[in-house]
Amino acid sequence: MTTLTFVEAAIAGWIVVASAVLVFMTRRGHSPTRWAAIAFVLGPFSVLFAAWTRHRSPRIRSTTLQWGAQGPGPLSVLVGIDGSGAAHRALGAAIETLGDRIGHLTLAYVLDFEAAAKHRESPARTEARRVLDAEATAIGERLAVQPRTVLLAGSPAAALVDHAREAGDDLLVIGTHGRGEADWLQGSVAADLAEQRAVRVLIFGGGGTVKPDDPAS
Repeated sequence: MTTLTFVEAAIAGWIVVASAVLVFMTRRGHSPTRWAAIAFVLGPFSVLFAAWTRHRSPRIRSTTLQWGAQGPGPLSVLVGIDGSGAAHRALGAAIETLGDRIGHLTLAYVLDFEAAAKHRESPARTEARRVLDAEATAIGERLAVQPRTVLLAGSPAAALVDHAREAGDDLLVIGTHGRGEADWLQGSVAADLAEQRAVRVLIFGGGGTVKPDDPAS
């Protein structure tokens, strides 16, 4: 093997390992931006750092922003919110479909572990608060339920399912595609939820981006 061939093989191996670590960590709820830098700088050594990070990562966490108030219905519903038009329309469709049968309504925004860290107010965390507040305010004008709003941390599908199970929710509602979702890197949240059997799931279609108070939505 010539020196050039060895160098090319080493570079190729570095890229393959780094890419695998990036996908692995992103699909388990970690920041793709942070792990792209770590994986491609450290290469094979990032495997050790990833293992250490996974070992010390907390379980799926939840932070309640607003406790809400119960409505007249018997159903407990969890809706995944991410600021996308699809998520907003899924929430609207759930309200139109279930109406007064909703007793507890929770709006959940899932962040990666790094963005959700409680010791700092990241831009993503601030945006999540803004989106949840806007959706909750709009719902209060349409439904006799004051929604609970929560921030979750981790992989979106796993975080939503874990929260729904722990809270005893009857139904989990999401849109088909979230904002900026990249299936090749993060995986399809809708597909992952459709395959699990722990929680009943409603998946509503729709695309585009709208504001919570958009009359056309």
